[in-house]
Amino acid sequence: LGVEGGWARRKERADYWFLLVWAAFIFLFFSRSQSKLPPYILPMFPALAILGGCWLEGVLARGETRRLRLAAYSFFGFSLVLGLAALALIVKPGLMRDSALLIEARVQLVLLVSVLLAGGSAALTLQLRGRAVAGLLAQAGSWCAALLIIASASSIIQQRSSRDVAEVFTAKAAPGEEVFHYRCFAHDFVYYTGRPVGLVDHRDELGYSLDPVARESGRFIDYAELQRRWAGKARVWVLARKTEAEQLMDDPARRYHLIAANRRYYLFSNQP
Repeated sequence: LGVEGGWARRKERADYWFLLVWAAFIFLFFSRSQSKLPPYILPMFPALAILGGCWLEGVLARGETRRLRLAAYSFFGFSLVLGLAALALIVKPGLMRDSALLIEARVQLVLLVSVLLAGGSAALTLQLRGRAVAGLLAQAGSWCAALLIIASASSIIQQRSSRDVAEVFTAKAAPGEEVFHYRCFAHDFVYYTGRPVGLVDHRDELGYSLDPVARESGRFIDYAELQRRWAGKARVWVLARKTEAEQLMDDPARRYHLIAANRRYYLFSNQP
């Protein structure tokens, strides 16, 4: 990556060291906080892209075909792993919790598997035949095609939103009524309703077990406590994924009223 000579030559290659520190700091910071969500670590990728481009420029200028072949092997292996993972989800969508979403996106998954396996194979074949630039173009082309396929599934992915059921809750819920998310946390529900929510049997990334104020708030409960509150006189609301809601609705000791639903969530209450 242009940092040969290591720390001793850091002043000569200050730009490369700056980019390395840029990417490493973001990665390590969010690793320590256990929150490496894509939007959080997104700022590290421009630095990595520049470093990768500089490395590639140097390798091509020096004609180091061996490194390009190693990169092609790595790309093929990575594409193979991703392709096989996508293939496994096509065959057994139940491997993921949100199986309904995978079933709807099956066409995109099939295309994704085809593009990744074909692109990885083509890139490796071209590199082994000494066509370095063509191999690199095959890699870039397959990734661009994969991203376009993923983008084409955006309408399906957006069905994860709880906006419509949140709007129903806002219209029907009285001030002070409790609402819980069962074994999930729909972040956008909080935004659309402007109301705090409780969690049932779900920790998420909030780390509330380390916060005594959160523990004492009564908003983080287990299933037994939900049953107790559900049987009370106060109105209680619950949002649950359809797959998780089955346990609640199949419990003969519970009465429930389905208030709203979309393709992902049920919103129900102990009162009509």
